[in-house]
Amino acid sequence: ITQNIKTCYFEYFNIEIKNLDKPWVAHIICTTYYQGSRYWLKGKRSDMRFGIPMIWREPTDYITSCYFCSYQITSYNARNKKNISYTTLSCTTR
Repeated sequence: ITQNIKTCYFEYFNIEIKNLDKPWVAHIICTTYYQGSRYWLKGKRSDMRFGIPMIWREPTDYITSCYFCSYQITSYNARNKKNISYTTLSCTTR
């Protein structure tokens, strides 16, 4: 995650990206967010597609609260990705 992305995230959500030294924090971002944040910083877009930030906390039990282990998304594609249902886990807050 680059400094530009950190700056954009803070300016848009007023939340600082922290804990990047922790293994349970996402260390990459998707192309959609990357491109959208660049357009927003340049003034080419008035808002971003992601209007609610994800707040990460350290999982207490990796079997039941690991965000990345809890979802099977390999069978989804661009047409049916809207059908993915993300529940709130104890390690995340939206």
